[in-house]
Amino acid sequence: MADIHPDITRLQPTSDSLNVLLKNTHFKDNLLDSGSKIGLQIKYHENLPILIFSFHERYYDFLEVIDHKILNGSHAWLDNAHLTITLVLADPVITDQVSSRIFRLDVQESQRLRERLREQEGMESVALDRMTAYVRQHASVFLS
Repeated sequence: MADIHPDITRLQPTSDSLNVLLKNTHFKDNLLDSGSKIGLQIKYHENLPILIFSFHERYYDFLEVIDHKILNGSHAWLDNAHLTITLVLADPVITDQVSSRIFRLDVQESQRLRERLREQEGMESVALDRMTAYVRQHASVFLS
């Protein structure tokens, strides 16, 4: 995937994790099975954290920008020493069943992510929007 597709994912912060919800109309049912290879890398463009998810089938690779505004003031998940990011995919047939893949960050990466998000709070909205637009325009570079 060479671009950000905001219609296929959504961020949902909880008290113990930042959930990345995957829309089942784009992602196949068994994508998050325990045997499947899924990688998470965090890159930064200035103070903007970029979650980069890579799959065995590159078609499903995507990135998600974390802007403190997207979190809607829900920062409880940032209070944990080891931050957790969870991919979540709902089963299209059984609506109350989900599959997930959990990524626990080490202390250093957790601290770095926490610091970048706190630094964003003092930034103007226009600056964050400009950085996000840059990442969207250069998504293929960040995904490579």
